[in-house]
Amino acid sequence: MLDYLCPGCGERCATILAARVGAPCPLCAAAAAWKRLPANTRRRIDAAIRRGTMTGLMAMRTSDPPIKLPDAAELLAFRHAAGVTSAAESR
Repeated sequence: MLDYLCPGCGERCATILAARVGAPCPLCAAAAAWKRLPANTRRRIDAAIRRGTMTGLMAMRTSDPPIKLPDAAELLAFRHAAGVTSAAESR
């Protein structure tokens, strides 16, 4: 296992792939991906997440370009960390 610090947030990361050493952690990578999305896509995804986790994941899957499941899961975690959740999840 190779340990390193995320260049974005400074969190400790670990990988088994030498090529990944120095890469951003999943949440920093998700933040960068979020910034690259068009504003209307971001609004649509956030609105879908507020209706439920699965709805949010489906909105990511049907966005243009589609966001594949592993990346969508990280993006969902990033949006949850930003406080975007459904009413049922915030209870």
